[in-house]
Amino acid sequence: MLYGFLIHAPGCHYFYQLLDRTVMPDEPTGAPAILVKVFLDRVVFTPLNMLALFLFTGLLEGLPWQRILSTIWRRMLPLWLLSNVLWPAAHVINFRYVPSEQRVLFVNLVSLLWNVVTCQVVGQEGTVHHKVAYGLKGLSHFHLGHRSPTETV
Repeated sequence: MLYGFLIHAPGCHYFYQLLDRTVMPDEPTGAPAILVKVFLDRVVFTPLNMLALFLFTGLLEGLPWQRILSTIWRRMLPLWLLSNVLWPAAHVINFRYVPSEQRVLFVNLVSLLWNVVTCQVVGQEGTVHHKVAYGLKGLSHFHLGHRSPTETV
């Protein structure tokens, strides 16, 4: 929640403003503009946002740099690939139908679902998150690049 408030929401706000100003501003909801905006979100904003998320989470949890970098190396690409299942469609809707002043709100609503997935991928072994997630029935089989609770670091 803190990450979303401090980094993600402001990042989305300014990124969407930049896209609206620079990507085909004469026809911002046309198919070519939408394709370019979704592409830029996928290859520019999303990787930077995910990198910031992994860094922020690791630093907040007090993890050593080597552990944070190792986590980024192991989990960022799988998380990005998984994000391509949800976010391109969400952004087509966002850029086509949602007024620019409401786009961050729309993304925040979609993020409620996405955050469940993200927390499972980002969560570290031995942290409060990990203990809670693996203590909840049914979540212990979600492993996308995630070690089992019995596997050592």
